[in-house]
Amino acid sequence: MIKAVLLYSFCSSTLLVANKLTTDHQPNTSFIMVVQLCASVLFVIGGNLVGAIKLKDGFSWTILKWYAVYCVTFVGGIYTNMRAVRETDVETVVVFRCCTPLVVSILDTLLLAQPRPSARGFASLVVILLGASGFVATTATTHLREPSHYLWPAIYCSVISFNMVYGKYAMKSAKLESPVWGAVMYSNGLAVPLVSLLGVFAGDLRPAALAQIPWNSSSIATLALSSALGIAISYAGFNCRSVLSATGFTLVGVMNKLVSVLLSMLIYRNIGSPLSIGCLLLCIVAGSLYK
Repeated sequence: MIKAVLLYSFCSSTLLVANKLTTDHQPNTSFIMVVQLCASVLFVIGGNLVGAIKLKDGFSWTILKWYAVYCVTFVGGIYTNMRAVRETDVETVVVFRCCTPLVVSILDTLLLAQPRPSARGFASLVVILLGASGFVATTATTHLREPSHYLWPAIYCSVISFNMVYGKYAMKSAKLESPVWGAVMYSNGLAVPLVSLLGVFAGDLRPAALAQIPWNSSSIATLALSSALGIAISYAGFNCRSVLSATGFTLVGVMNKLVSVLLSMLIYRNIGSPLSIGCLLLCIVAGSLYK
């Protein structure tokens, strides 16, 4: 469990910043998503061919049924995350992500018959949300925007909350022989046509838009980095989800995003005030006290 959490923590805390760097160099969200998803699928296929990955599950309509719904929310989560980061910044997205443990804890109890959070656990989740809100309040000159700018972060919060609960349910119900790599293959493989179709309707994958994609050393390097981290988090996410509850998995993800904020501050040289840093530390302490 510790290894699973640490691996997922590393991938999760760095991928959001990598996506931000990638969209800074080429803002074609759909193209980036297709590249990342295809990279994950090809990695699993290639690893299986050379024997590095043991993929025992073939195609099954039964398994497809469970992962079809998950795939829609999975794609929705990736796309709305990308849009939210592009419309705002990493810090704002993290604050909205900090709302998800509270939502997931309720859904976890209602839909997956998990025990209700203890008083200490519920208090921890509330403090995380308050600390994240305090972080934004202390950096209002940077993050204050029109209400319409928070539309995509709010949609992202809703989609990811449902995805966290259904993902745990799908892994239990599908019963794959290779539960982690099989889930990676199904989720990413099913997501490729959905993202492509979405990109066509959005105009991102039309010839004119594709012709405007910049190809330089910076754009290629950031795209390669985000794709590599996309492969890693595909495995790490399902591996970690298999050993934690939906609420626990969501909480670990939120704690990781706080590390993303610190990385973003360093990369963009936007160091916060002592009070804002204190709010982040409050969130981390509260998360560690969850039970």
